[in-house]
Amino acid sequence: PPRGARWDPAAPRPASLYARRCQAHSDVKAPPASESKDAGTSSQGWRIKMLYDGECPLCMREVNMLRERNKSYGAINFVDISSKDYSPKDNQDLDYET
Repeated sequence: PPRGARWDPAAPRPASLYARRCQAHSDVKAPPASESKDAGTSSQGWRIKMLYDGECPLCMREVNMLRERNKSYGAINFVDISSKDYSPKDNQDLDYET
């Protein structure tokens, strides 16, 4: 906002690079064991599938922080969309360009 103007939480803001490149997707119906091809992901009991761009430094910074926190819970299944093993078919047809 301009100097002296009040912040308006309802004002539209441009989408950040982070919001476009990293997406979290919750899908409790899919079987977790067959979904994960990412190292360090619990194959049991995840509640959130997080698709991320492994080639994006900002995404990796956030993913690494979340991985550390997730060690205790195993609630997040991390999936690298830039990996050669990534399958859009396993992720509601979301491809790298989407």
